[in-house]
Amino acid sequence: MNKQKFLSLILALLMCAPMVSCGNTVPETPPEDTAAETEPAPVDPAAAYSYVGSNYTITADGATAGKTSPDSFTEVYNGAFFENELLDDDFAAEIHVTLDSVKSNAGLLFRAEASDSFDGFEGYAFTIRDKRVYLYHVSGTAQSGLKVNELACRVVERPDRDEGCTLRVERDGNTYRCYFCDDMTGVEPWPEFEFVLNDVRGTGIGYFDNGHGAAYDSLAIAALENPAESGRTYKNPVFGQEQAADPGVLFYDGMYYCYSTSAPIGYYVYTSPDLVNWTNQGLCADMMWGLNRSGYYWAPEVIEKDGKFYMIASVEEHIGFAVADSPLGPFIPESNWLYEKSIDGHVFIDDDGRAYLYYVSWQSTYGIYGCELNEDMVSVKPGTTKLLLKPEDSWECIEGNVTEGPFILKNNGTYYLTYSGTGYTSDHYAVGYATSDSPLGDYERYDANPVLSYTSKFHGPGHHSFTTSPDGSELWIVYHVHKTTSEVHPRQICIDRARFVPTESGSDRLEIYGPNHTSQPYPAS
Repeated sequence: MNKQKFLSLILALLMCAPMVSCGNTVPETPPEDTAAETEPAPVDPAAAYSYVGSNYTITADGATAGKTSPDSFTEVYNGAFFENELLDDDFAAEIHVTLDSVKSNAGLLFRAEASDSFDGFEGYAFTIRDKRVYLYHVSGTAQSGLKVNELACRVVERPDRDEGCTLRVERDGNTYRCYFCDDMTGVEPWPEFEFVLNDVRGTGIGYFDNGHGAAYDSLAIAALENPAESGRTYKNPVFGQEQAADPGVLFYDGMYYCYSTSAPIGYYVYTSPDLVNWTNQGLCADMMWGLNRSGYYWAPEVIEKDGKFYMIASVEEHIGFAVADSPLGPFIPESNWLYEKSIDGHVFIDDDGRAYLYYVSWQSTYGIYGCELNEDMVSVKPGTTKLLLKPEDSWECIEGNVTEGPFILKNNGTYYLTYSGTGYTSDHYAVGYATSDSPLGDYERYDANPVLSYTSKFHGPGHHSFTTSPDGSELWIVYHVHKTTSEVHPRQICIDRARFVPTESGSDRLEIYGPNHTSQPYPAS
């Protein structure tokens, strides 16, 4: 975490210097020999503000935003802010927000600038509503109404929604980071959002709300001192112009191998020494089982056991195994596939050496299934197949009812079934997880899913795999995103850090630091 020099400028102090009241200088105290002493005019706390919305009451301790929405569905945005020269340089701003209801959406307004020609302003807002945090670009007038452009949204874990929460925004050069500070237990927080702003002039800082009521206190602003960065950095996506999706990554003998939806028929394999720089090594598998429909070779994964490499492949909505003596192939398919009407296979080997296959199927009920493999690693142990998860949560059903792309992590004895939800062409395609104390469940969804979701820069992040940094000290997620925010194909491969964080419940939370479009340090080596 960056070292911060918190020069807490409590709002009351800001508003007392210079001493003004309704725009006028406070009169000086009369000479001692004046017959009657005159009390100084009270200082109006709002006098230091460049803009105060009609529903705001400014006090020496903070502010309240009154309810202005005519019903529970309408949102009437407004704000209040004052100028602070610290915003011209690197800064950290922190505020405590208490929401009046589950409909309230309120938080920190920053880089705001009042208009010289109309009653309005432009700026950015980091807010919270119920279990979600939002990043907005805000603009408009009080007469026609302020408008928000949602740049990013994320679900957060709030142990007590009746209590207020703390939000923080930091500026580091042109990079801004937004933190939800109330879900951390003994670890340095990761930002919910990280983004770049160029040519932003506003130096206003303050409050923002949606017309459903909120209270604000403990606003503090400080200069931010950052240690000089050293070492290499990368930016997503990492595959350049290569068409690739549904990445399955194997780390073997100091080299990363990525298998993905890429070749028209068969599968390419990509190699990298560091997860950032990738080389296409050509086909590692050709046509399988006589299935030759171009563009229907999807989502391969490879796992190594006892010097053999086992690929689980999805071909024309059939899944089956192919085996090789090298991670570069050639992978020779088994005599027949395992299942039809099935895709997205993933193999997990537990600490006791038992192997499990996870996959998506609609042979009966659509969902994610699991089963145990025999010791030959290519056949299923009878009687072990089980439906683990089907689409039920709202985020899994935005555009199509979908749960797919399973991948298992094990941490402190708990199994984390990570997966993607809703249709992959949706902007809202995202990653969530469920946990169990057994590899085949029962699995219980995490309350704050999804844990990786869209931003204004990257849409549709999902269908992922996990691996570690070259030195083994960091957990990384490898996933795909849409080509652009307006086009889905060809999809692009990204990488970001992940970690497990202790919680008060005793069950570690899986966090993902992404999707990032800003410069990030290379994986540790």
